[in-house]
Amino acid sequence: MMQPFGSPSHKASQEEAEEGIARFEEYLVVQRMKEEADRAASSFAGQLSWLGPAERAEVARRYASDHFSQQQRMLCGKFARMRQIRAEYSQHYHTLRQRLAVLTGCFIVMALCLIPLALRIVA
Repeated sequence: MMQPFGSPSHKASQEEAEEGIARFEEYLVVQRMKEEADRAASSFAGQLSWLGPAERAEVARRYASDHFSQQQRMLCGKFARMRQIRAEYSQHYHTLRQRLAVLTGCFIVMALCLIPLALRIVA
């Protein structure tokens, strides 16, 4: 059965879908970061021609691990800042909506007061 738009269950399922998409996007970002770390590590270890294959593989593994950890720390910092900015803008948006509602109410009251006055002047 289809749920009416705007109903609590519709909003909950929409939030679940958005959460699932966010998790999938996070997974894709992490996979891309791992691939980038592996490429950088292979490139770095490939320049160390005096090392044997096992040593080169160990250097590449450690380099990839360090590179991924550094990227992950930077990404966590960016996500934290993004959440902070989102909260700030949400608060500003809420404040602006409240101001708009007050101004709209004032305009309606003013219009209701001026219409009878204008009708008296015309009559």
